[in-house]
Amino acid sequence: MAELIAILALCTSVLLLIVHYRNQVERRHGELAKLRSDLMQRLSSFHRNMMSFQMHIETARLELRRMHECDDKYQSIERVPRTIEKVQNLIRRVKKVLSYLDGLDTAKENKGKVLMKLQSTEHDVRDLEDLGSWT
Repeated sequence: MAELIAILALCTSVLLLIVHYRNQVERRHGELAKLRSDLMQRLSSFHRNMMSFQMHIETARLELRRMHECDDKYQSIERVPRTIEKVQNLIRRVKKVLSYLDGLDTAKENKGKVLMKLQSTEHDVRDLEDLGSWT
């Protein structure tokens, strides 16, 4: 009788272990999908802003040539290409991160390692946003 109770307890424990494991997998998938979605949304918005800023700064560079003669005109003309290059570098970095996130299949890559990599990518996104905040 005691052996039967022990076997039933063991079976119940194994079933509970399986249920908890499946719940953990589902919870992790939800976290991965949400984090990926949030990062992609933030990066897409940032990408649009940087593209808009690049277009405006290039237009301003063309308009600087039409301004009346002054010292600031030539200093500004010299500074604008560096600013455009910085923005283009930011855009390239954003596209790289976006392509990584776009290619990530959260259903297949449902692992703790991927979750940690996405969390570190979130840190990279914050760094990109901070770099772009000077604009």
